[in-house]
Amino acid sequence: MKTGKFTLMTAILVMAAVTGAAGQPARGNKNGNHEKNNRQEIAAQERREIRGAGALERNRPDRVEMQKESFSHHSQREAIRHHHQGYTPYYRKHHVPKAFYGNKHYKYHPKYGHVIKRFAVPPVRIWAGQDPFWYSDGFFYRYHKGLGYVWVEEPWDIWFSALPYDAIRVRIGGHLYYRLGNAYFTAGPRGFRLAMLPDRYYHASPAIQITARF
Repeated sequence: MKTGKFTLMTAILVMAAVTGAAGQPARGNKNGNHEKNNRQEIAAQERREIRGAGALERNRPDRVEMQKESFSHHSQREAIRHHHQGYTPYYRKHHVPKAFYGNKHYKYHPKYGHVIKRFAVPPVRIWAGQDPFWYSDGFFYRYHKGLGYVWVEEPWDIWFSALPYDAIRVRIGGHLYYRLGNAYFTAGPRGFRLAMLPDRYYHASPAIQITARF
């Protein structure tokens, strides 16, 4: 009887051991799948972090500013085509000097505007009080050291102290004007001021370059 109980007990223990051994790989597989899932989640998180870092890099203040500068530079290259109707050899509304066209020394500065680095013939200096202006081919410029000659787009309210001796007196419609190339001036108590006349009074080509100095 005792032998029967011992044999039964032994059989139960053996079966339990076999069952435990058989179940061990299953637990191992379960743990393996769990680790694999963890690795996948970590990889996905890393990808999200990488993408997030890329977005942060793209949105860095200095990079955004650089993108704005690049866009601004591209826009300024198109400034003449989009914001002006064309080129002109004299002052006309919504037009820019013909000297800008195809000029390798011309550029558009985002702060100062239209700039010419140098002229084929040096421009003439004309004073407005204590402020020097530079005249070339019918247009006026201000000189900025290190930058060049900045075109004066609206010179109508500037009173020039004197005109070069090349200026000639002409009468149009009974009024006296002083002509300097493709620019007309009227005299007043404060000096000479630029006047705008109908197109027929101007040269179609750039004005003759004035070379006087005073």
